[in-house]
Amino acid sequence: MKKELSNLRVLIINAQNGDQDSVVHLVHWFIPLVKKYSRRMGYEEAYADLIVWMVNAVHKYRSVNDTDIIAGTASFSYENGQK
Repeated sequence: MKKELSNLRVLIINAQNGDQDSVVHLVHWFIPLVKKYSRRMGYEEAYADLIVWMVNAVHKYRSVNDTDIIAGTASFSYENGQK
């Protein structure tokens, strides 16, 4: 679990720095959740909307405390608007 969180953190940082492959890996990482919630949302474009939301959220994500990420108790700051 600790290694997975570390890998996730690296992917997020790389994606924020413009690495498109990291964005693709992040999307694939969360596909099961995206499918689950798109079915619950119940409209045709929900899957695409969630993917777009997730990519935008990755770019706006800021860790409050890096040690929290490793411990699995991370708090997130998602700001509306631009960085």
